[in-house]
Amino acid sequence: MQIRKEQIDALRRAQEDGLSQAKVDEATIRLLDKDLITETVRKVHAAPDREARIAELKARLAAGEYQVTGEEIAEAMIRRAAADRA
Repeated sequence: MQIRKEQIDALRRAQEDGLSQAKVDEATIRLLDKDLITETVRKVHAAPDREARIAELKARLAAGEYQVTGEEIAEAMIRRAAADRA
Protein backbone atom coordinates (compact mmCIF):
# COMPACT_ATOMS: atom_id res chain seq x y z
CA MET A 1 0.00 0.00 0.00
CA GLN A 2 1.49 3.29 -1.04
CA ILE A 3 0.28 6.86 -0.75
CA ARG A 4 1.67 9.35 -3.23
CA LYS A 5 3.39 12.52 -2.05
CA GLU A 6 0.73 14.60 -3.81
CA GLN A 7 -1.97 12.95 -1.72
CA ILE A 8 -0.11 13.72 1.51
CA ASP A 9 0.46 17.31 0.41
CA ALA A 10 -3.24 17.73 -0.39
CA LEU A 11 -4.17 16.48 3.09
CA ARG A 12 -1.69 18.87 4.70
CA ARG A 13 -3.04 21.82 2.69
CA ALA A 14 -6.60 20.89 3.67
CA GLN A 15 -5.58 20.82 7.33
CA GLU A 16 -3.80 24.18 7.02
CA ASP A 17 -6.87 25.66 5.34
CA GLY A 18 -8.87 24.89 8.47
CA LEU A 19 -10.36 21.54 7.59
CA SER A 20 -11.03 19.65 10.79
CA GLN A 21 -8.69 16.86 11.86
CA ALA A 22 -11.61 14.43 11.68
CA LYS A 23 -12.15 15.23 7.99
CA VAL A 24 -8.43 14.91 7.27
CA ASP A 25 -8.39 11.57 9.10
CA GLU A 26 -11.43 10.43 7.12
CA ALA A 27 -9.72 11.37 3.84
CA THR A 28 -6.60 9.48 4.90
CA ILE A 29 -8.64 6.39 5.68
CA ARG A 30 -10.29 6.60 2.26
CA LEU A 31 -6.88 6.74 0.58
CA LEU A 32 -5.71 3.71 2.54
CA ASP A 33 -8.92 1.81 1.80
CA LYS A 34 -8.60 2.61 -1.90
CA ASP A 35 -5.04 1.28 -1.94
CA LEU A 36 -6.07 -1.81 0.02
CA ILE A 37 -8.93 -2.49 -2.38
CA THR A 38 -6.67 -1.99 -5.40
CA GLU A 39 -4.07 -4.38 -3.96
CA THR A 40 -6.71 -6.98 -3.11
CA VAL A 41 -8.18 -6.84 -6.61
CA ARG A 42 -4.70 -7.24 -8.08
CA LYS A 43 -4.09 -10.33 -5.94
CA VAL A 44 -7.43 -11.84 -6.90
CA HIS A 45 -6.70 -11.37 -10.58
CA ALA A 46 -3.24 -12.89 -10.14
CA ALA A 47 -4.58 -15.94 -8.29
CA PRO A 48 -5.04 -19.19 -10.17
CA ASP A 49 -8.46 -19.72 -11.69
CA ARG A 50 -10.58 -21.29 -8.96
CA GLU A 51 -13.12 -22.72 -11.38
CA ALA A 52 -10.36 -24.48 -13.32
CA ARG A 53 -8.97 -25.95 -10.09
CA ILE A 54 -12.40 -27.17 -9.02
CA ALA A 55 -13.00 -28.77 -12.44
CA GLU A 56 -9.59 -30.49 -12.22
CA LEU A 57 -10.35 -31.89 -8.77
CA LYS A 58 -13.80 -33.08 -9.83
CA ALA A 59 -12.29 -34.92 -12.80
CA ARG A 60 -9.64 -36.53 -10.60
CA LEU A 61 -12.31 -37.58 -8.08
CA ALA A 62 -14.47 -39.09 -10.82
CA ALA A 63 -11.49 -40.98 -12.20
CA GLY A 64 -10.53 -42.25 -8.74
CA GLU A 65 -7.19 -40.45 -8.95
CA TYR A 66 -7.76 -38.09 -6.04
CA GLN A 67 -7.96 -39.62 -2.62
CA VAL A 68 -7.72 -37.74 0.61
CA THR A 69 -7.75 -39.03 4.16
CA GLY A 70 -10.05 -37.84 6.92
CA GLU A 71 -7.00 -36.45 8.70
CA GLU A 72 -6.08 -34.33 5.67
CA ILE A 73 -9.64 -33.00 5.50
CA ALA A 74 -9.61 -32.17 9.21
CA GLU A 75 -6.27 -30.36 8.91
CA ALA A 76 -7.55 -28.33 5.96
CA MET A 77 -10.69 -27.40 7.91
CA ILE A 78 -8.60 -26.24 10.88
CA ARG A 79 -6.30 -24.18 8.63
CA ARG A 80 -9.33 -22.59 6.95
CA ALA A 81 -10.96 -21.75 10.28
CA ALA A 82 -7.73 -20.17 11.54
CA ALA A 83 -7.34 -18.17 8.33
CA ASP A 84 -10.94 -16.93 8.58
CA ARG A 85 -10.26 -15.58 12.08
CA ALA A 86 -7.15 -13.67 10.97
